This record gives sequence, C-alpha cells and structure tokens, in this order.
Amino acid sequence: MKFSLKAKIIIIFFVMELFVGLSEIIHLNYFKLPQLYLLEAQTDRNDVNRIKNALTSSIKELEILSYDNAVWNDAYNYINDRNIKFTKTNFVRDTYKSINLNGIYLYDKQGVLAWGQSVDRSTYTPIKLDAFDSPSLFVEQNILTIGEFNSPIKKSGYTLLDNELIMFAATSIFKADLTGKTNGTLVFWRYVDKEVILDLQNRSGIEFEIEIIKDIAKKIFKKDIKKQLYKKIIPRL
Repeated sequence: MKFSLKAKIIIIFFVMELFVGLSEIIHLNYFKLPQLYLLEAQTDRNDVNRIKNALTSSIKELEILSYDNAVWNDAYNYINDRNIKFTKTNFVRDTYKSINLNGIYLYDKQGVLAWGQSVDRSTYTPIKLDAFDSPSLFVEQNILTIGEFNSPIKKSGYTLLDNELIMFAATSIFKADLTGKTNGTLVFWRYVDKEVILDLQNRSGIEFEIEIIKDIAKKIFKKDIKKQLYKKIIPRL
C-alpha cells in the first residue's frame, strides 16, 4: 500500500505526538508524581511535628506550674496537718482563673484525697469529677505518684476522663529544699476545650480538629508513661 506524501507526513506527526505523549506520561508517573508525593508527605510530617510541638509546649507550661506548687513547704505541711487556711488562701477562684485550670487536687502518698476541687470555667462554680474525687484506679495507676520517692516524680499529658479529653500535670509533693521523701501528689488539670484548641492552633500555626477514636477512648497519652496518642489530629484543608 502506497501513501501520499501528505499521508506520510500526517502519520509521522501522529507517531511523534504519540511518542511525546508517552514520554510525558512516563515522566509524570515515574519522576514528577513521586517527587510531589514525597514533598506532600514531608509537608504533612512538618505539620504534624508543629502540632506535636504545640501540644508539648502547652503541657510543659502546666507541668512547670504543677511543680512550683508541689515542691513547696506549705503544700508538704498541709498533707500532714490539713490546715484549711492553706487551701482557702492559695486555691481561690483567682488561682483557677489566672492559670486556666478546671481542677486542683492534693493526695497523700497512699493516694487518698486530702483536698480537691473542680470548677466550671465559665462560672467558676464547683463541679464533680468522680475520677479525681474518688480517685479511680486509672487515676491512681497513671496519674498519681503513690509511694515514697527521694526526688519529685512528674507525670503529664492528655487523657480521657468521663469521655472528655483533658490535659493534666501531676508532681510529687516535696519540701522546697528537696530533702526527705515525697509526701503525696498535686494534680492540675483542664478540659481540652475550644479555648485550649485555639491556643494550640496559634502555637502551631495550623488549624486542626481533635477527634475522639471511640474504640480506644479509655487509653492514655502521657509523655512520661506510654507515649501513645489516642486522638486523631485532623488539619483543616
């Protein structure tokens, strides 16, 4: 079969276009797209690290506040004498308000509640939280520093209590000069509410949401214990 010159030119042009198209597809699938996927994955990792850093910095601030109030002679002595003047003077409404707390609790070294109170931060009226008021076995095992230690023990992080996400910091109660042994545990906690999430968004520079994964809702995340985050952090696209 003979082709005219025009037909030959058309066929050659079509073959060239097909070759160029195939080359572009191969280049896209084996070079461009993998690079884009790698770049997207690195961006995602960077975003997650920024959120993790925000979570860490927020809990570290609460941890410092807990330590400052636990390693204190007055707190140490209160566990022994239960002088109500100590709690009435130091754990007033302004204390909860100034350091953004929902609850303050003091326990002796056996884990028995010495004093504690949780409040609604919108009205600063008392609320009940059985997990801390009792306290629950979960709190005893994972938050309190039960026993005697020669130096302060710190536990902090995020966990679910009564199906609500909270942040907490617990420190062994000690004398200010760190002599002797621990005398109990002081716990500061707060709900991870819209205000906390907004603060975390500002720290990270990323808008995200926190979604409860129900089938593991009773697990705990603490940097000092299991280092497992049982929440899904979802950036807002």
